[in-house]
Amino acid sequence: MIWDTTQYFLEYDDFFKKIYVNKINISRKNFFLLIQKISNKNKNKNIDWWVSPVGERNNYSSDLFHYLCLIETIHHLYKRNNFIEYIILDNPFLLKILKKKYPKFVFKLKQKKKKYSLAKILIKQVIIFIFSKIYKKKHNIKKFPKNLVLVDKFITSTN
Repeated sequence: MIWDTTQYFLEYDDFFKKIYVNKINISRKNFFLLIQKISNKNKNKNIDWWVSPVGERNNYSSDLFHYLCLIETIHHLYKRNNFIEYIILDNPFLLKILKKKYPKFVFKLKQKKKKYSLAKILIKQVIIFIFSKIYKKKHNIKKFPKNLVLVDKFITSTN
């Protein structure tokens, strides 16, 4: 059995999905309590905490909750001695931790595909540069009157 954890959890095999969803339901409250405890410590001190995805307590905007549920699921499988051919992960740090903690399982790292190569990006930028130089509109600044004053006003409502 192969478990690809890089997929969305609703696309997991039914066996893994059942365990994973169970771990989500069990871990959610403890996760929020942990984040709340950390938030209380950073109440007035750390603005970076409040703008980070973890600080907002949305378990869908941060992978932390997903990784915690993965660890819980793998721990459950390890205790039950379930045979898994290998588990595919996308986080090299999580892979390193899990290899140490669960040596019975085989973990593989899924490399993210590069959408563009460096050569394609450079060629595209050169083409854009050439076309911008060819079709550039010529503006003659001397046509404007010398006593012309430009003022920017930004009006904001106080309501």
